[in-house]
Amino acid sequence: MRPAIALALLLGTVACDQVTPPDRPAPYQYAVRLQDGFPLVFRWPAASLPVRVWAEPALSVEEYVTEALSLWENGVLYAEVSGVLVQDSSEADVVIRLDPGSQTSSGTACTSWTFYAVTLDTVIELPFRTVLEPRAGAASQDLHDCLRQAVAHELGHTFGLLLESDDPGDLMYPGPSPRGLSPRDVATLETLYHSRPTVRLPANR
Repeated sequence: MRPAIALALLLGTVACDQVTPPDRPAPYQYAVRLQDGFPLVFRWPAASLPVRVWAEPALSVEEYVTEALSLWENGVLYAEVSGVLVQDSSEADVVIRLDPGSQTSSGTACTSWTFYAVTLDTVIELPFRTVLEPRAGAASQDLHDCLRQAVAHELGHTFGLLLESDDPGDLMYPGPSPRGLSPRDVATLETLYHSRPTVRLPANR
């Protein structure tokens, strides 16, 4: 799977003992760097949540979108992300379609891509477009497991994790990955959502 192209308040000391912060894994890279070195950092502003997602009503994809949105929403501490399934693709921020086209009989049960475009390096165009490609001849359970994973992974890209993880233990690693979010997935998303974006949404969104 692949995409096509970060608050703390010191409230006071209540004891003399030194407080040790909890262990936090180092985040992976999430910003795309252009040839001139400019980083594309995108996150949804709170005022634009929830992200509106439309999914093609076939092969239980809508169900998987609902599951994946809950997975990402429940994985973060301060409601950095949220999404909702919508019934009209023309009103969606993310459009997920099935393309049962060109895969051969070898390989994984499905593949997926997320496409986006940025205008003048400053405005991200909507909607994000995700393609899920089922493999012809894949066993039914394998296919549904793969699509469930693919939807969760690709939604990570649309939430702003534009790059892949380099660790197979992370949901954002390309290819077969764990069903849930890893601590590193969570740390990366929270780091992103407490960083300054370099790419903004269109004015009408």
